[in-house]
Amino acid sequence: MSILEQLENSSKEIIMLSEDLFINHSEILYFPHPSTGFFDFSYKSYRWKELNDKGKQLQSKLYDKYNKFQEIIAYLLQKQVPKTKQLFQKSNEIVLGYIEYSKDLRGDNTTISINKEVKQNIEHMINIINSLYGKSNTKTILVPDTNALLNNNILSEWEFKEFNKFELLLIPTVLAELDKLKNDRSKQNRSDNANSIIRQIKEFRRRGKLTEGVTVITNKIYLKSIAVEPDFKNTLSWLDTNNQDDRIVASFLEVIRNFPNSDVRLVTSDINLQNKMEFAELPFIETPEKVKL
Repeated sequence: MSILEQLENSSKEIIMLSEDLFINHSEILYFPHPSTGFFDFSYKSYRWKELNDKGKQLQSKLYDKYNKFQEIIAYLLQKQVPKTKQLFQKSNEIVLGYIEYSKDLRGDNTTISINKEVKQNIEHMINIINSLYGKSNTKTILVPDTNALLNNNILSEWEFKEFNKFELLLIPTVLAELDKLKNDRSKQNRSDNANSIIRQIKEFRRRGKLTEGVTVITNKIYLKSIAVEPDFKNTLSWLDTNNQDDRIVASFLEVIRNFPNSDVRLVTSDINLQNKMEFAELPFIETPEKVKL
């Protein structure tokens, strides 16, 4: 599943949650302006009724789900023209304002009309993304973390039940860690595996430029690398540049932005990294087991 398809699925879940919040749990109250002899333009006649506990829990769930959704879209749009980003931001502000109960209400607002407006703006965001990147394709790109390569260090033997043909994409964070590990004699086994992987990569480079992609197994495994480091000034807000797992997540996002139409997954068996991917609602897959002789 591509990030575009995943965002579309997330949007449907968000729309369902917002419908539950606005139709089943929300109510708009009217407070007439007090007769004080002067008109206070800051006075709000229309206000939200305070949610009960169940409504607050729903609002919190929707707010969390929506923030992850909009942050990924904002990331994908970072390198687009200002007008496109402005269109997204306008819709984003409307949706957030209603979810937070912070947007000023008008006399013609109803919970039904607000739910409709939220739905329209979420669908508008999806349309912006789809208009830029088009439909998904069937290409599968797998981004292995360091441990995945160390635990199964013969790239030509990698196999997955889910698909027969895939591209392994090496990111700078992982390559740098392999270079560091190859000289670490305190962990001989990991050092040996790191050297084995590096030798394979250099051998595959004889077949062509890794930045353009080379064949490992014809019609089955391709190998490619990217040289771009993640930009932590423009990534997900909670990622820490000093954390190795966070650097991998940030690098993975760069891959997704470069290949939004493809099925891109992180390959890792690291439980902490899996948790971070799950939190960000990004796809991952377990490291393939070694072929048993």
